[in-house]
Amino acid sequence: MGRADDGGMIMRRVTWARRSGIAAIAIAWCGVAGARGLAADDPAGGPAVFLSRGGPERAGAVSGSRPPEHPAVRWTRPLESSPGEPLLAEGTIYVGDFAGDVSKIRGEDGQILGIYRGGSQVFRAPAIRGSLIFVGSSRGLTAISRRMMDTRWRNAEVGDVTGSSPLVVGDRVVVAGTNGIVSAIDFDGRRIWQHDIAADAPPSPPGFDAERARGGNGVARPGTPASDGTSVFVPVFDQSRIVAIDLKLGGRRWSYQAKGWIFGEPTVAGDRLFFGSQDDRLYCLDRRRKTPRWTFPVKSRIEAGAAFRDGSVFFASCDGRVYRVDAETGEAVWTYQTPRTEGASAAIYSSPVCTEDSVFFGSFDGHLYRLNIRDGTLRWRIRALEGSEIMGSPLVDGKSIYVTVRKGIAGGGRDAVVAIGEDGPAPRDEAPAGPGR
Repeated sequence: MGRADDGGMIMRRVTWARRSGIAAIAIAWCGVAGARGLAADDPAGGPAVFLSRGGPERAGAVSGSRPPEHPAVRWTRPLESSPGEPLLAEGTIYVGDFAGDVSKIRGEDGQILGIYRGGSQVFRAPAIRGSLIFVGSSRGLTAISRRMMDTRWRNAEVGDVTGSSPLVVGDRVVVAGTNGIVSAIDFDGRRIWQHDIAADAPPSPPGFDAERARGGNGVARPGTPASDGTSVFVPVFDQSRIVAIDLKLGGRRWSYQAKGWIFGEPTVAGDRLFFGSQDDRLYCLDRRRKTPRWTFPVKSRIEAGAAFRDGSVFFASCDGRVYRVDAETGEAVWTYQTPRTEGASAAIYSSPVCTEDSVFFGSFDGHLYRLNIRDGTLRWRIRALEGSEIMGSPLVDGKSIYVTVRKGIAGGGRDAVVAIGEDGPAPRDEAPAGPGR
């Protein structure tokens, strides 16, 4: 099991990353497409858009969901390779894998509705606008027919965008590549603007060397961007910074460097921007002035995105804890500690998802957790698939919850998508762990 503060876990993930085509240090499968893709109609009356983490703000909040009180596994859909980050749109799951396939899976029963054979690893969540699915890979940005699951166009000029989930805002798709270029592309595959994030790379913070973070792969290692509708906020892992870019024209607005690598996607809420770092802090910035409002220290690195709901920010750390923090003051509201095994809790690489009354997250121990959003007490936890690990965030929609799992560190389990719903008694032999500071 990968435990909190497990130094061996870093090397384990390096090996896994290299095997899958990403040579990187301390890579984690985090900031995964947690919330369901919320349909957002274009202001001009255009097609609905579905993005990971619920929208361009990547807030990870879901409304109108009625999750199970007595959860049980409804179905399991095996995959041919380790799954990337999934997306949920109108009852259908879209998930890429490390073999380059993108599978279209019916949420009701797990049936495969179509497979796109791309041949190049898909790590981050796809995005959808109307009839098109946008997928980032080492081959560039590809537009796939949602109905036929075939290629409509590909833009290779954007470079290797494996680490960047496409961001659809207004009339464009934004992706960031290992060539150090952030690109805005129109829906016909033509570039609108490009922005260089490598030319002015700052010196590395102590202990977080940029070249080591890239592992020889390109000149920059950007992650999944977020947007407030006027700016694009791009996390750049190897540079330990967030870069803000004008959405319309592509010019630089500001950049802010943390004291450690940034892997998870940033979260936009009002005039604030939240992100976690491997320097063991959650940051809250004024997104207009780039000035820090507060930082919240934890006991280990943060490798996933945050969720925002009801004036609070929710996030997890590799210390095996989930935190609720007041977004205004930066003070802790509650902390939940996952159960300990061999003296430590399993690390959490999952971005939380919040509904009106619950917080959902997956743990490296292979369990899906549901907490009470008000006080952080455990509602339930359930093993998704014996021997498998959960490193991504859950998808929450209606009465079902979907998680992607991969083979365990000991070689057991399998790569799959698992659906959990209201079907059967409450899980047994699941010792609860209460809130703790």
